[in-house]
Amino acid sequence: SPWLGFKGGKGIATGFGSLLVASPVIALCIALVFIVFAVATRIVSVGSIAAAVSVTVWCVVFHWGSIPFAVF
Repeated sequence: SPWLGFKGGKGIATGFGSLLVASPVIALCIALVFIVFAVATRIVSVGSIAAAVSVTVWCVVFHWGSIPFAVF
């Protein structure tokens, strides 16, 4: 958050936790995306951003046509 001086990561952790409960398969996929990008770039925030962006793709892949997941 710019208001907190870009210190954080709590939103990513909260989002991951709620996604873990909603769809463990998608949570595993985004965890793998996070690990690949974080290890490749050695920047945790790049892994977090890549994982957050990939959630939409994984939701379409695993839950095509599900309105609640599209809203989530």
